[in-house]
Amino acid sequence: MVINKEKVISIALILSIVIVGILPLFFYQRFMETSLKKECLKATINAIKIEINRHREWLEAPDVENREEVLSRLNKLTADLERYENMKIEEYVIPEKREVIGWIEGPYEIDTLLYIENMTRSGPFYHIVGIRGNTTIKPNKKYLMTIYLVYPRYYPFESYYVYVYKYKEI
Repeated sequence: MVINKEKVISIALILSIVIVGILPLFFYQRFMETSLKKECLKATINAIKIEINRHREWLEAPDVENREEVLSRLNKLTADLERYENMKIEEYVIPEKREVIGWIEGPYEIDTLLYIENMTRSGPFYHIVGIRGNTTIKPNKKYLMTIYLVYPRYYPFESYYVYVYKYKEI
């Protein structure tokens, strides 16, 4: 059997170029996914802590009609907080992503309401619990945003705590 050295070298060279070109992209994608998971997990923990505080405040009210229901939800929230605080990053599942046009009406702080186009008095309501890079968005400026719904917010209408992954002023 005759081996054509030029063909073998050419094939090896092509394979090397393909591998060298694809590997960095693969590692970059893994890095970005892990980074997103870490930030969403942190935002999820923030959201649960806020929700726990809301429920505790409700329980302090003297006229709470559904005390048992609030206590039950508080117990679930406490269990969720422990679960997420002890979760390994590999176990975290990236939540639902949405593209929205949104803005805030005052200075940004955790739990700021994100207004979106076509939002009604029935929602959906999004409360920001994290922004990529810990940067802030400017009040009363519209942005095209990529958000992740990190944790449901107890409310009679559709309501979530969200992590803002990308935003661009429009």
